[in-house]
Amino acid sequence: MNTPASSIRPGQPWLDTQGKRIQAHGGSVMYLDGTYYWYGENKEKTDGKNGIWHWGVRCYASTDLYNWEDKGLIIPPEPEDPNSSLHPSASMDRPHILYNQRTKKFVCWLKIMNRDKTQTETVLTADHILGPYTKVREGLRPLGMSAGDFDLAVAPDGKAYYYFERVHSETICADLTDDYADITREMGAVAAHFGRQVLRDVPEADFRAAIPELRRECGDRAVLRALHFYADDRKALDEADALEARDFNRFLALVNASGLSSALHLQNTWSVADPRQQAIPLALAIGRELLEGTGAIRVHGGGFAGTIQAFVPEEKLASFQTGMEKLLGAGRCHILHIRPQGGCVVLD
Repeated sequence: MNTPASSIRPGQPWLDTQGKRIQAHGGSVMYLDGTYYWYGENKEKTDGKNGIWHWGVRCYASTDLYNWEDKGLIIPPEPEDPNSSLHPSASMDRPHILYNQRTKKFVCWLKIMNRDKTQTETVLTADHILGPYTKVREGLRPLGMSAGDFDLAVAPDGKAYYYFERVHSETICADLTDDYADITREMGAVAAHFGRQVLRDVPEADFRAAIPELRRECGDRAVLRALHFYADDRKALDEADALEARDFNRFLALVNASGLSSALHLQNTWSVADPRQQAIPLALAIGRELLEGTGAIRVHGGGFAGTIQAFVPEEKLASFQTGMEKLLGAGRCHILHIRPQGGCVVLD
């Protein structure tokens, strides 16, 4: 046992409560329920000659900031997989952890310096700060860029931000999604490839010609979401035309096609931060069964949580509502009636 400390001693090795040197390089401290948690890169096996850059992320706990108890590896290395960003030879550093009040998850970001000199992020989540952590993203290039040193911050309203260095050139602030596990502006990264701020200013033909390069720069999900953007813009116009022509069957088919694209391409029906919770996909699956090939059903709004929208034939309305409320709970299925004229302005 180490003699309890009553002060911080600059210039001297900092030992834990067992008398061992603290291994929390490039670390951060989080305060939770009366306890400080200090976590960082574990360098216990690094000697500068053996090719080991890290041996996972280690965490310590303290109530006074002087004496730190070793809580062990919260993110272990993956020595069996040479391609893993957690392999001991991978240049992983500067772990940062946020707590997401909405998802009740701890979200950890790790900077990875790759062998090709690019820098990417690995994102993991856990139910407790001490883990176990599960990888949800690997090889992430924020806004399609090679990101250097970074920090994460949560504003008082719960909105999270990612501050990073575009290596040795500028400092950039980007929004995080509600699950804190990715950058919201993936389609903005695609637009940035063409020197534009928004995707609507990029001709679809130019986008499609650049897909191989965009996959490398922005990742496959960004490309899929861009594909949804172009196709769904056309579907919205087609839906309006179908209603004008009173072709309701075509309208319903377009709604279903748009909803399928949201699920497969936009990928906004569940959060990677909590894959066990997939209420929207489950409700869509049961809803389709209840509709038995009639009507239409899709996620509604921005996705990830919230609502689905269903167009239900009157003869199936009672059984549909009963089935959905059996799944989701009483009062969760609301019947809405839409005026034939839609939106209108009342003039005096």
